[in-house]
Amino acid sequence: MKPFAPFVLLLGVSPLSLAQSATPAQREGVKPNPDFGTMHLQTKIGSCKFFNGQGRLEINYTGSLLLHGFKGKYMVSGKLVRQYNAPERGRELYYGKGKIVLIGSFKSLQWFGRDLSAVWYGLGMVRLSGEYYESTSKPGTFESGWYWYGDPSKRQAWPATGTFEYPNPERKYVPPPEPRRREVPKTRT
Repeated sequence: MKPFAPFVLLLGVSPLSLAQSATPAQREGVKPNPDFGTMHLQTKIGSCKFFNGQGRLEINYTGSLLLHGFKGKYMVSGKLVRQYNAPERGRELYYGKGKIVLIGSFKSLQWFGRDLSAVWYGLGMVRLSGEYYESTSKPGTFESGWYWYGDPSKRQAWPATGTFEYPNPERKYVPPPEPRRREVPKTRT
């Protein structure tokens, strides 16, 4: 029965459990959850919308962040000013430069601006849209920012040619099985 043990063990691993865990600081205030993933985002200019999410999001930015349907607690630091507050509509907007740490669930969080650096330990979706800017590490080239799950060596370019949605935690694409082919009898004419 030993030769089958690794095979049986692999069947018990789900794609969601393959995501790397967050550091204790990145999940502070949130109970560890095997369904949560860790996503990092970094760009100098662009926009993103987190939606139907939960967990802990730490976001440093310059620009504006609209909270919609947020339930939980948050801490604001830096020079961020609440410029809009409509509790009857479940919306708040923070503008300026600083950091917000959100712990809870939300319908959507929409950011637009520059100098974004974010870490999200949780579950949900994010929609990214960016612009190209001159690279500081490779003069004469352009980049659009980065996002990655857990391991920074596997970072991917922030999309700058459209709007794309990404899940947190990362889901691996598994191609569908090949269709079965069958012989079709020839008909007489």
